[in-house]
Amino acid sequence: MSGVKKWFETLERDAFTPEVVKALRDKLIEWKGRSGRAFMKLKDVAFDTLYYEKEPVPWSLEFRDKFIAQITLVPEEKMDDNARKLYRTLKPLEVMLKWKGFINRRPHFVPSPALEMLMERVMDLAPNNALGELLEADARIVSLLKKIKPADFLVGLKAIDILSLSFVSGNVSLGDMEYEVYKNPQEVTWYIYLSTKLVRGPLYKADTLRVLELLDRTARIVRKISQEFQSEL
Repeated sequence: MSGVKKWFETLERDAFTPEVVKALRDKLIEWKGRSGRAFMKLKDVAFDTLYYEKEPVPWSLEFRDKFIAQITLVPEEKMDDNARKLYRTLKPLEVMLKWKGFINRRPHFVPSPALEMLMERVMDLAPNNALGELLEADARIVSLLKKIKPADFLVGLKAIDILSLSFVSGNVSLGDMEYEVYKNPQEVTWYIYLSTKLVRGPLYKADTLRVLELLDRTARIVRKISQEFQSEL
């Protein structure tokens, strides 16, 4: 009976394990969550944690797969004046994916929406496309973007916890919140946000591993350029 019980327990556990966790099982250190969402720590990657959520597409019956890789450079308990200066120095690097061309479409990076909102409130703030240029120059990243075709791909500093945006008061604009954090940041953490549609089936694991590779390669570039900017402070 113990063998049968163990089999049923494994079957029940797998039924509530997200497909993305199963696809990344060989890379997992630990994970928590259930069904359509998961927090994961993975080995041999340049980011600290990965959040996954199966999110509904507005005004549709379809779903997208949302991934958020997090890179913490300075945690809240270690923030000081130099770290706050680092945050404000890195902020102009934020980018969002756009596509250029109609037939031979090529990925192109532009300032993030959060940075554009902030520039309306900070007169001497200007975008710095150094990160975007590094991402565009990486042939493997370009290849992965063309294969994955993300609906959204954004690299930005954490100002608002994007995992809790639904709880933000409607009386406070996101631009105002970005400005308050810019003046007094509580941590220096990068988010790499990717939203795409992964088709369940025999190619699902391979497609998920491509997403992981894209997030990892992006995180390595983000870490490197952040270290270079930090060394100049």
